[in-house]
Amino acid sequence: MATVTVITARDRKIIKDIENHIHRLGHTPGTWYVGVSDNAGRTLRKKHRASGENYYICRQTSSSEVAADIQRYFITRLRTDGTACGGTADSDMIYAYKKSNKTTP
Repeated sequence: MATVTVITARDRKIIKDIENHIHRLGHTPGTWYVGVSDNAGRTLRKKHRASGENYYICRQTSSSEVAADIQRYFITRLRTDGTACGGTADSDMIYAYKKSNKTTP
């Protein structure tokens, strides 16, 4: 039997925050990477080499399952870049950043 993840009003607000951030900067979703982590700031700096707070956003969700569901939403529905379910059981943070020739990927 499949587990059902409960998305709270706070989690829905996180989705809207990230969507608004992407659209406010005037970029198409495909130029963004969305990931999950237990420490989004560290992951953005060390793994992705992302910098400039205007070009990334991160939020803490209610659980790692919710973070993975939100990430899946962005990858499948909005067609952002990202590796679905790339986190661990502690990965309750979701982040998005604008890809560039200086970021990985």
